Amino acid sequence: MDKLKILIVEGNTNQENDNFDAAGCIPQSDNFKIHVKKIIPSCDIDIVFPGNDNSIAKVISTLEKYNGIILTGSTLRINDNSNEIKKHIQFAKKCFESEKKIFA
Repeated sequence: MDKLKILIVEGNTNQENDNFDAAGCIPQSDNFKIHVKKIIPSCDIDIVFPGNDNSIAKVISTLEKYNGIILTGSTLRINDNSNEIKKHIQFAKKCFESEKKIFA
């Protein structure tokens, strides 16, 4: 098998990650990256932020190159019906359509 390629989907907003930073924590995507790298040091890991259109544009057309996808979860609530939530849902749908292995 070629080098393992993983996509980590950051679930929290930038504002929430700033709150975590102020509390001395790192974003969940960075936390997952650190732990996956401990298990498989040679893997390639990309991080995407579904609330950021530029971030999505960089990976949406290349989902097939990833061996698996990690959805980090977040403090967002699905019933808020905000644009942020809608973007996360649309991106998650694309991830499931890619038929990759998903850890959430």
